[in-house]
Amino acid sequence: MDQRSYFNEVDVLANGELDLDWSYFYDEVVNNASVKSAGIDPIDVTYRIVLGNGSVDVADTNNLFSIATVRHFDVANARQIPEALSPGGTDAIVYSATPTFKWTMSGNNSYTAFKLQISRNGARVWDSGVLPAPATDLDGVYSYTPPICVGDGILQNNAQYTWTVTMYNAKFRTDAWSTSVRPFRMSCPTSGIGIGSIGACIRYFGPYSAMAACLIRVEAFDTPDFSGQPKASATLNPNPSYGEPNTEHTIKVKLMGLPVGRYYIRAYLDNKSYGSFHVCDPWESVGYACGREKNPGAPYVPTAVEVRDVNAVSDTAMVYIEDRDTNGNGLPDSWEVVQYKSLNRGSTDIDQTVAGAYAISTKLVSSLSTPGGLKATPADILRYIDASFASPEVAALVLGVAPQQVSVTATGAVMVESEVTEVEISEVAFDASGNLVVKVDGKLAATADGKGIYDVVAEPTKTVTCSIYSKKTLEQADWELVASKTITVGGGAESIAVPGAAGAASGFYKAVITK
Repeated sequence: MDQRSYFNEVDVLANGELDLDWSYFYDEVVNNASVKSAGIDPIDVTYRIVLGNGSVDVADTNNLFSIATVRHFDVANARQIPEALSPGGTDAIVYSATPTFKWTMSGNNSYTAFKLQISRNGARVWDSGVLPAPATDLDGVYSYTPPICVGDGILQNNAQYTWTVTMYNAKFRTDAWSTSVRPFRMSCPTSGIGIGSIGACIRYFGPYSAMAACLIRVEAFDTPDFSGQPKASATLNPNPSYGEPNTEHTIKVKLMGLPVGRYYIRAYLDNKSYGSFHVCDPWESVGYACGREKNPGAPYVPTAVEVRDVNAVSDTAMVYIEDRDTNGNGLPDSWEVVQYKSLNRGSTDIDQTVAGAYAISTKLVSSLSTPGGLKATPADILRYIDASFASPEVAALVLGVAPQQVSVTATGAVMVESEVTEVEISEVAFDASGNLVVKVDGKLAATADGKGIYDVVAEPTKTVTCSIYSKKTLEQADWELVASKTITVGGGAESIAVPGAAGAASGFYKAVITK
């Protein structure tokens, strides 16, 4: 506790309890066989709080502090039932990715916990479980936005649902559902004035058996540390193409119904049978849109994706999901959970060396499938690694350049477009025929180091026009254009010749370079 001279129910709730006496009062008093057989309905409960070394069973002469507090509960046959308000009725259409539910509650004692359920065609599609009750507004209205969105496999767009809610306290621990049926329809726009969508491409290069046992959860947050509740989410079924290094990077999923603003995109392997479903557990493979795509100097800084106004299409979020190894045994946690249903394996599971390059578990090697569906061999692993390094995206990450600067030829050669930082005239001379020759060159930025993996070839990247003008004398009013050539610089000097300039030593020339 902080330095206060009082203790209240907030301290209990902040400690994770759902009421001042959530368990004992219900189990030992309300549901006590003797109390029930005597027909006693407890409605007033007195709690005595003491400070010191005395006993609450005797006089408090040995206590330094004592206070009693009384709680009033509803009678059993008049237990209050929530009144569901929204969505439903005049606001039965939800024009966002996630519905917000509102209800009221009356009665003597505050109900400190609730449970909410959503159904479709009479079948339950989502249950919140018992949760602490949200705070009410000045009118006593509870508001709760669940961690589910259109596209996440629970809510479907343009589909109708019903919802109901029940509330609990230390006396009433059984269900008492709201009786009014509140139908609503999800109508989340993919675009519109003030609303947009974000397309995401998800890639995972780990063992497919780890991905196959999961759903892929994709979420949009308005905070760069991915705190709070997602503003939109979607769920993907696993697909082997997500792990193919040379597969085209295209949009795999859309996060819909996002108001105009900046968002941060995260994806993880959400295991269906272990851990907390739809919660990114510490061991689950995870990734987020970050600088590895557009800012190699800060590869792990989260990158914002902007939803713009008036139907504009946002940029695609590239997300690479990476494995975690929280127990430090050299094996991907997600794969361990699928293989062993635990994270308690040891380094002895790393029992195979691939061509002297690295050590790996035989079972892990076998979980990586070849295109024909056969179990992978060490040679397959090496071929997979070679194919991965031949991916332009992986090459860009290794070389520390933007993916747009990298291409791979049909023969596997890696081409890096080095930026031309400066264009200059490197030489002016006469050739053997008496022509004036001007050489134009482009200075490249430092060519990317091949890191011992790639043979990097710099390509010309800037096209300019070089125009040559002449004057017989400086007193001549205007310069006369005598030659012009469009050239590409960056891969070496380009020359432009001025024919018939044998007598140029007696005149004046100037060269102008324009984009």
